[in-house]
Amino acid sequence: MNFILFSVFTTISYFISSIIYKYASAYFDYHKISALAIGLGAIPMLLVLLPNPAVLFATLSNYKLDFAIGISSIFLLLGYVLNFKTLKTEQVTNTFALAQIQPAMLIAFGIFVIHEQLSFIEMIALLFLITGTFLIISNDKLELNRKFIPTIFANVSWSIYWFIITFLLNANFNSLSIIFIARLLSFIFGIMFLLWFDTTKIWKNQKKKLKDGHIFNKELSIAAVVLLVVSSFADGIGNIFFTMLDYAKHLVFASIFLSILPALIGIFAYIFFKDKFSKLQILGLLIVVITGVVLVF
Repeated sequence: MNFILFSVFTTISYFISSIIYKYASAYFDYHKISALAIGLGAIPMLLVLLPNPAVLFATLSNYKLDFAIGISSIFLLLGYVLNFKTLKTEQVTNTFALAQIQPAMLIAFGIFVIHEQLSFIEMIALLFLITGTFLIISNDKLELNRKFIPTIFANVSWSIYWFIITFLLNANFNSLSIIFIARLLSFIFGIMFLLWFDTTKIWKNQKKKLKDGHIFNKELSIAAVVLLVVSSFADGIGNIFFTMLDYAKHLVFASIFLSILPALIGIFAYIFFKDKFSKLQILGLLIVVITGVVLVF
């Protein structure tokens, strides 16, 4: 039952971070928020590792391992940048509904590569979840909005990140030290990218177009920082729980359970963000929620 409880904690953590990220993205351009979210999200991991720093230093001293983690960190950063690019302009429900791509890819990876088992009920649940999510992100003509293409690639990039991390975990390396170093390197790469971006003409032109709600508005800067810290911490905690499930060989179940996240975000966004939904999208939300409840019980 522990893996079910950890799956619930993972979903709740990602739900909190996803919702608050939408608020926080109004104050930052997507390049800044990507780097900062990754860096702040590493703090909960560091706090967990502090009682036993030898584990962290042992991981850092393995140069081959560090190289693999470094490759994964690039995909982690790319996922954040592309996802925040879409999140700034599109509905939070549709943006994070595309996170369904990750569970689908991770489930396939778990079954065919690391040979985890998928029960008949879990297989049926997965089919319902994929169907429901497709309805959520579709318009009335069942066509995918092209504005979500960056988010599609973001979730593919995040899936590749988790593929690499899962391989390392299956090699019995310490799980928390791996994801902490990955986020740390991703944060460093993100700052490097941000410094490069700040020096380009693209950024200079974009600064002129910033609206009053951005971080450069001093009246909103404190609120922006608080929102970003809370959402990033929740994101980091979700990463910790998901990594523990991955390490314990429950990647498939955790990925299936995480598929209810788009529906939870959709319900919240409908109430508080006033997101608009078609009849097909509402049907998709109901399918995902009911399937998620069946999975728990």
